[in-house]
Amino acid sequence: MLICKLYFTAEEKKEYETQYALIDNSKWQLCPTKEDFIKEAEPNNQATKDLLERLKTEVVGTNVVEFEEGSCYIEIIFADENTSSFNLNKVSDDTWKVAYMPMQ
Repeated sequence: MLICKLYFTAEEKKEYETQYALIDNSKWQLCPTKEDFIKEAEPNNQATKDLLERLKTEVVGTNVVEFEEGSCYIEIIFADENTSSFNLNKVSDDTWKVAYMPMQ
């Protein structure tokens, strides 16, 4: 889905305000303020850089899996058969936004 590409492109370009605009903050009480989100995102760590590189070079497929009404995840399949997921919430008839997942 396009929103996934937009989100990761914004991460790569350090456009954190764009990333924040793509987040569905209507369903999650834990969603930080824009200022806090940007502060947390700025120290772009090596794990994030590695993931971005893998997304550009090692993705062999994706699946969209709806797990409840109005929520889905994009399963990203890498060449080594490992997977990652990207959660989305439907906010209107034809609009999906990123489901904010705090780092733990």
